[in-house]
Amino acid sequence: MGQRTTRTTIPGLPGVALISNKQDKGTTFALEVKRDDCVDFTLDLSGSDCEVVDADGARVLRAISTRGTTVLGAAVGPTLRPRFEYAVHQLRPRSPQTVVEDVVEQGRHDNCWLLAGLIAVGPRDRLCVGGLWTTTTLAPDRALAGATRRGHAHDALSVLTGCPVDVVRSGERDAEALWSWVAEAVRRKDPVVVSTRRVDDTSLAPGHAYAVVDGRSLNGERYCRLRDPRGGRPATAAGAALAGDAPLARGELWVPFSELFAAHSAVSLARLSSPRGAPWRVARTRAALAGGGPTTKALRVECDRAALLRCAVHQEEDLTDLGVAVLDLSTDAIVAATVAGKARTADVGVTVGPGVYAVVPTGGRFLPKDGRQKVGLVVHSDVAVKASAAPAPAAGLTSVLYAGVTHHLDGPGRLVVAQSRSGVEAVVENTDAARTLDLRLDGTGSVNLEGHAGAMTVAVSVEPGAVAHVLSAAPVQAHAAWTWDATWCASWS
Repeated sequence: MGQRTTRTTIPGLPGVALISNKQDKGTTFALEVKRDDCVDFTLDLSGSDCEVVDADGARVLRAISTRGTTVLGAAVGPTLRPRFEYAVHQLRPRSPQTVVEDVVEQGRHDNCWLLAGLIAVGPRDRLCVGGLWTTTTLAPDRALAGATRRGHAHDALSVLTGCPVDVVRSGERDAEALWSWVAEAVRRKDPVVVSTRRVDDTSLAPGHAYAVVDGRSLNGERYCRLRDPRGGRPATAAGAALAGDAPLARGELWVPFSELFAAHSAVSLARLSSPRGAPWRVARTRAALAGGGPTTKALRVECDRAALLRCAVHQEEDLTDLGVAVLDLSTDAIVAATVAGKARTADVGVTVGPGVYAVVPTGGRFLPKDGRQKVGLVVHSDVAVKASAAPAPAAGLTSVLYAGVTHHLDGPGRLVVAQSRSGVEAVVENTDAARTLDLRLDGTGSVNLEGHAGAMTVAVSVEPGAVAHVLSAAPVQAHAAWTWDATWCASWS
């Protein structure tokens, strides 16, 4: 049959079109927006005799876009009856004389991290909780507070956008590199939030979060336009005199970038599109980890060509030690992995070649022994890939054995050690089919590390063919350097 592309203009909405691409295997839908204001678009396929793919099986596909083309999803079936609805939201000034006044203001609550993210992103009636989209009828700040339960700007941006979030902490980049990073994000209209250090030595509030809404250079000096969630009258500092600048809204101020760089503790930005500027291709599913056992589900990703994958695992319940690993199913090799510690999200990026891969969650020391920890698995890709939920591969080896470095024992078994910013995890596998493995590990040679039971010397017995957790070690002084140094001996009986 070949391929047929149809562009349908939306009645009463100039500059917006629904693009349908019909092929032998189904029809893909995309939203094309040439407007400057935000279009909240809904494509309803519930009256169709079809199956919907690449959208969690939902028959109602949505997109919020200001400009560009956004892929909505794909459908396979004999009869398609598309129905669409839309709403228009003004998010940004249409001219230099327009000032956007939002009702978002901090008040007495310690939620600047949340409101700064809301200002940077704009109003939302959907939240990406646990990596999966959900619709909320609550006020955005109340719904976000319940969804994140944490005081970090990157959590708020992740829940608001559902996109990968990058974080640069103080000392990780010099001033020149950070300016280029922030300026490019502002140019792309990616939401940016900066958090300040808890020291009162600049004009910016200590331990506070600001939305970054603009960045410019004037007479050799670099400035950032910030929005303070506490509101207040606009500042009239030197930066406000930038030629041709729009009037400042409530809580806005221009500050020299050098001052912002000296004050920042972390800068978080949500990547709304791929590095190529194209919309992300996204796959999502639910999985679960149970008592140190293997995950119940993985995301199977099939790539026809080289692709950048941003793979993440999210949790919405009580926090456990999370990680995520990417396996090459042709070799059972781990091509990328991260252990985020006791955080809400673990994210890893990797460029892969053509092939089939599995994205698997990994769990650690805080995993419940008598129940399942539900998590959301998400893969963002910069090119089209085939992604679907599938049973976790056998090569998972109990949550991929925490995706660490393998040390082969002097006998039928291996010790796997994973190191991350939060500390060290050690797991042992007994590959003998008949004998029990007795392992003794001595990590007392390590510096600034303490075991989960207060000791760095551990002895474990592992049944034939089983996997066991050996040791969790975390820094005694959280912000000081640490090193891992251990010896071990193994015997079978």
